[in-house]
This record gives sequence, C-alpha cells and structure tokens, in this order.
Amino acid sequence: MITIRNEIPRIALPGEAVALDIEMFGQEDKKLHRPTGTFACLSVQFEGEDYAYQIYDTGQLPEAFTNLKDGLWVLHNAIYDFRQLRRWENKYLFPAETRPVYDTMLVEKVLWGGYYDSFGLNDLARRYLDMYMEKETREQFELATEMTEEMKQYAALDVTVTLAVRRAQLALDRDLTVYWDIDMPMIWVLLDMLPVHVDVEKWGAEALKFEELAKEVEGSLGVNVMSWVQVKEFLHKHGIDVPSTGQEILEEYEGNEYIDKILEARMYRTAVSKYGRKWIEKFVEEGDLVYADWKPTTAETGRMSASNPPLQGIPAKKLPIYRTFFTPNNDIMFAPDISQQEPRILGYLSKDAGLLKAFVDNESIHVYVAREIYDDPTLEKGEDVRYKYGKAISLGIGYGLTAEGIARKTGLSVDESTKLRMKYFKRFPDVENYMLRMRTLALRREYVETVAGRRIWLNMYNYQWENNSVNSPIQGSAVDFTKTWGIGIWRACKKEGIPFPICMFVHDEIVMDVKQEYFEAIKRINAEAIAKAAEMFPGIPFTFDENYGDDWSCHH
Repeated sequence: MITIRNEIPRIALPGEAVALDIEMFGQEDKKLHRPTGTFACLSVQFEGEDYAYQIYDTGQLPEAFTNLKDGLWVLHNAIYDFRQLRRWENKYLFPAETRPVYDTMLVEKVLWGGYYDSFGLNDLARRYLDMYMEKETREQFELATEMTEEMKQYAALDVTVTLAVRRAQLALDRDLTVYWDIDMPMIWVLLDMLPVHVDVEKWGAEALKFEELAKEVEGSLGVNVMSWVQVKEFLHKHGIDVPSTGQEILEEYEGNEYIDKILEARMYRTAVSKYGRKWIEKFVEEGDLVYADWKPTTAETGRMSASNPPLQGIPAKKLPIYRTFFTPNNDIMFAPDISQQEPRILGYLSKDAGLLKAFVDNESIHVYVAREIYDDPTLEKGEDVRYKYGKAISLGIGYGLTAEGIARKTGLSVDESTKLRMKYFKRFPDVENYMLRMRTLALRREYVETVAGRRIWLNMYNYQWENNSVNSPIQGSAVDFTKTWGIGIWRACKKEGIPFPICMFVHDEIVMDVKQEYFEAIKRINAEAIAKAAEMFPGIPFTFDENYGDDWSCHH
C-alpha cells in the first residue's frame, strides 16, 4: 500500500525530480488525444519520498502547479497529461519552452528504439523493476464519477513506478542529448499544433464519385479485385500468369489492359475504404476541423506519427485530389518541403566526392546520377528512359536496393540492373564503402546511430537487417532534421509573438496554415529554421521548395 496525502503538494526545490500523473473519468470513446471526460485526480510524488500527494479538485491545480513550477517534472507519455491539463489554464502550467520534462516513455524510445516494440509504463515496470502492473482498474475510470480506494492506489502506483523507471534508465548512463535537444521540445511543438481544416462538401462528393467508379470498373471486369483467388483465376483465364497478386507485383505488369483495370479498381476501392464518407463522420469535428493524435516518436528511427486519423498517409501521387480538400482555416496553406533530403544525407554520411559535388553545384541528384552512370553530360530530367533508371537507383541505393529490386522498379532485366548498379558504385565508390561500414558496425554492435546520436537497434534475425543498417541512419537523420526544423519555427514564433502555424508534419514536408498578415514573416522564419537544422550536416547545402496556395496541393 502506498501512503496517500490528500493535500496540495509541497514546494519543489529547483531541479528536484517530481513525478506527475493525471487520471480522467469518462473517456470511454478511446479518443485519448482529445481532452474529453472529467478530472479524477492528480498524483504527485517527489524523488526520495515514499508517499504520494493526490488532489481531486481542479480548483487546487493552480496552487499545486505554483508549488511544482521549479521542479523537474517526470511523466510517462507527458503529451497525454498536458493535453488534458491545458483545459485548466493557469500561468504556471506551461510557463515557457524551457520547462524541463523527463518523459520516461520517450526516453525509453531513445534508449531502446528498435530493440523493444512496446513502451507502456507496465512494459517498463516489467523490464526494469520485474513487477507486474495490473490494468484492470484502468477500466473503472471510464464509468466512474468518484475515486475508490482501489483507484487511488492505482493512480499513486503510477507516479511511484515512473520515478523508479527513471532511476533505472539513468543508471544505464547513456547519452540523452537527442532527447533533451529534439524529442522533448517536440512535446511542446505538437501541443501547439493547429487542427487541419477540410472541405467537407467536396470530400463527400468525391467519395461518392469513387464509390461509383469502383463499382463501374470492377463490374466491367466481373471480379472482386480484392480477392487474390479471383484475381489470379481471372488473369490466368486471360493468359497472364503472375507469381502473386500483391500490389507491388501487379504494378510490375502495368501496361497490360486487364492488370491496369484491376489496379484502377483497387485504387478506388481503397480510397472508398480509407477516405470515404465514414472518414468525415469519424474524424471531422466542429468547424470542419480535424485533430489528429500526433506522437513525438513512434518508429525506431524516431519518426513522428499521426493517428485518428493517419494524416501522413493521405495519398499524394495516385490520388492527389485529396490534398485539394485540405484548405486553410486562416488564409494560406504553406507547405515547404526539403529537396532530396535523404540523398543529401547519404552524401553527408558517405562523404562521397561525386555526390557532394552534385549538391554543391545545386544539381538534381537524379539527373546527376543518370548523367554519371551513362557518361552523358547532355542528359536532362525526363529526357529519356535513362533518367528513370538513374532516379530509381538514386532513390533506392540507400535502402539497399539489389539488382532484383532495380529490375522490378525499372523493368530492366536482372543482368542489366546488375550492370547499372555496378556503374553506380564505380562512379560513387564511397557510397558502397558507407554501406559496408554500416553493416560491419551493425554486426559488432547490433545498432546504428543518426547524425544527432539517436541509437537505432537492429533485429539481427530479420533478413532485412543489412538494408536497415544502411537506411536507418539516413532515415533517422532525416527525422532529426525535420523535428529540429519544426522546433526552430516554434521557437521563433514564440519569440516574435507570431501565431504558430504548423498543422501537419509529413516526413520531409511541414504544412502550415498561415494568416496573410504573417505570411512573409513565416517564410523568413521557415528559411532560417531550415538553415539551422542543416547545421547538423556541415558542408551539405539543403534547398527547399516554397509551396503555398489555397489548399494543400499548393499551386505556387
């Protein structure tokens, strides 16, 4: 049993570790990222003390946070608690970006990203403390309106365990710079993000249109295009035998009238399933606004994610019309994206003189690679099929693309693809050296690192470990770049008193909803933030496209 004091916590000493955790009643709808339900309690425990404070009245929150303002706040999944606590405004809750927060969940992902795939507090308790935390009591909060003794103990245990986990993490004596410099500030960035506005009328009309097109195209084939059995039988009947009816395999046969129709019908059916009228009903709130559940770190490479809904998966190439449905709630959609971000990072990591020359000369890397491997200085973008081959290998080499992979991407034979790959490495030998170096390091350490020092553990029993050892430092460094870029925009807006405009992060692109009066200032702030993030990669010039307009497709 944990001793609980039903009183406002004492004053925290400067830098003193203090664990916080809130519980809420009535969140049975499972949209935990939306501040719904009613306040149950705030639990607080100081490092070194064997009792917890609990308060049950929101009227006591201002005094509680006044007392705690100088401490080092320790939470597990802080962004959840902060989203809820922002409903009870007081000047001490979030006084400045420098508010120190130790989030045991995010720290664990820095320590063990890729090694473990579960990061709940119960997982960490089992991992570090060899204890089981029951979660059945958690369900009682959904329907309850008052705290039982069992629920109070459950809430108090959370702060006790959070402090114990922190002690165990710190005992590992690992460098947490990437957490303090990048992942922790991202908590505040995501908390301040705007919702995204959608044109519900146009979205609904297009959803109906896709429903009709899916029926029309599928009806003309007379086959359920989502059934691999029916598709395989249908293709065999028309003299087309394929090893699989998977999407990637069928895409290799594009140009065949039957396969093209199957792919088209699948595209429409997928659009109806993922982005039909139910999407509007489920995710759009008052004012035609969508509030996604943004998380600072999800994948082992440190990537952010958005769920409920997954905004980062909105189709950009096959169904670009969906981007036109995302419109400004203010005045202008501004969506700058970094030009060839990952190839530039490959150039930095490999230090290959040929690649570096392309970036210093402000060349398109895909054109440059095509020219070099074909020894044709006159070749330009889109000039002939050689550019397509150059682009495929330029994009794929950092992912460990094999000759077979190049063949699938280009339609060349495996022999031709092998020669193409050999030409690439002959022209860019230090890229191959980088790949060999990463694989050797991975074999020895079982992890690789980003430029910022983020450790990415590899599963050496996964046949993809060699490719992951090469690509993870590239992708992870790109993630650290994009986060640092977003943090730079956030800090500058705070400093200059400009409304923070970011509403989406989509890998190498940041989407902003900007008021007209601040547009020029935001363009300047964005350019400065990109330049600052690029300092992570000395000697590599990063360029970006300034895309803006009256919807996310950004016509300018």
